[in-house]
Amino acid sequence: MDKLIEKIDAFIAENEQNYIRDIQTLVRIKSIADPNTDVKPFGQGCRDALDKALEMGKSMGFDTENYEYYCGSVSIGDKNKKDIAVWAHLDVVPEGDESDWAFPPYSGEFKDGYIFGRGCSDNKAAAVMTLYILKFLKENNIPLNYQIKLMLGCSEETTMADTKYYLEHYKPNDLSLIADVDFPVCYAEKGIYEANIEWDASGTNLISFDGGIASNVVPDKAVVKIKNINGVTDLPAAEWVTPSIDGDIITLNCKGTSSHAAWPEGAQNAINSAASYLLANNLLDEKLTPIFKFIENAAGTCHGEAYGIEFEDDVTGILTCNSGMLHLKNGILTLNINIRYPVSDTGEAITSGITNAVGTSGGKLAWYNDNKGFAFDKNHPAVSMLTDIYNELTGENKEAYTMGGGTYARKLPNAISFGPGLGWPKLPMAPGHGGAHQPDEHYSIDSFKMSLKIYILSILKLNEIEI
Repeated sequence: MDKLIEKIDAFIAENEQNYIRDIQTLVRIKSIADPNTDVKPFGQGCRDALDKALEMGKSMGFDTENYEYYCGSVSIGDKNKKDIAVWAHLDVVPEGDESDWAFPPYSGEFKDGYIFGRGCSDNKAAAVMTLYILKFLKENNIPLNYQIKLMLGCSEETTMADTKYYLEHYKPNDLSLIADVDFPVCYAEKGIYEANIEWDASGTNLISFDGGIASNVVPDKAVVKIKNINGVTDLPAAEWVTPSIDGDIITLNCKGTSSHAAWPEGAQNAINSAASYLLANNLLDEKLTPIFKFIENAAGTCHGEAYGIEFEDDVTGILTCNSGMLHLKNGILTLNINIRYPVSDTGEAITSGITNAVGTSGGKLAWYNDNKGFAFDKNHPAVSMLTDIYNELTGENKEAYTMGGGTYARKLPNAISFGPGLGWPKLPMAPGHGGAHQPDEHYSIDSFKMSLKIYILSILKLNEIEI
């Protein structure tokens, strides 16, 4: 074992400049999945990212395949054998306001041991990590009992239509490791329920409301314009709100702290900032007041309290609810919510709770999408083996866990999530900065090195057991 570890360490050290370069290359491609563009299926950015990743794999001497730009693969070993696949995704969430970033969001800047840019931690570094797993296997002539694959998805952050297409047209992998979580093993994920709630705001003094950029991000900005119906001449500044008055129009620039929708606890939702200020300063007409009272409660809580759906179980814990976006268009005010619910509960129960709750404020549930969670067998030998490898290499004593985040594991058969996040301290930054889905997203190269080491040893161990 010691000689193997020495060999892995030497490989990681020799390739450092190469994998830094490759992560930077992918981060510099703006690959936000958008199925509504003319370039199908997910836009030119996702095509460019997939082309570049496959080009990297081919240049290393591996077999590559493009599955009609829904996803792709880089592989080593006999294609007639069973396969072990590591899934990563190349699409990213929107960058938001670029002025919030210390470095341009697609610069791939490398400084003081960190790479900065949208997607560096979620999830492009994992794709590069897997390329170097394959490179290690190739350079060391490891006899393979399975074909080892890197699977590259292009719409994980939106609908996961990439995996749906792949499963409809190609053979599913025999065992999939989803490299999109914290170490060690995540064996269950909550269901994800997304919905739009609508209110008729026509004929009111609300001129515009623009808050949030994506369903799965706690919004850190909202801008509101309203008619000054009460002749207000002065408004107080608040911690999260900067008001201005221009004649008969009041503008509120509202702030919050962003976070991933699966972990909204502790974040300040900018939609709540706006609603609270509007109500506290009596700026709304009679029609809007009950609407914004409901919105204030909904955006100010994070466990579904406003909808009466504070579900919880012993496997995946308590439900979370993020008010991700609020926009006014053609007189309709639409609140988008993103819910992560326990595996023992159902989307039907959530639909019922939302429908009943929003009716009291004159709203309606206009659309929803229910993406059920999953639970892998916690006693499967791969779960304990991968957890043991992680603990042995890090000196920790962690256990397999469950979470509210959504990964490809919920869509693929025989799939579990395994790293590569180590939870190591990030750079000191203002709240709402530095993590996945946040401004100044960054990734430690030291973390990459340890993750690559854990994964190489894990693949070698999986290669020796029956899957």
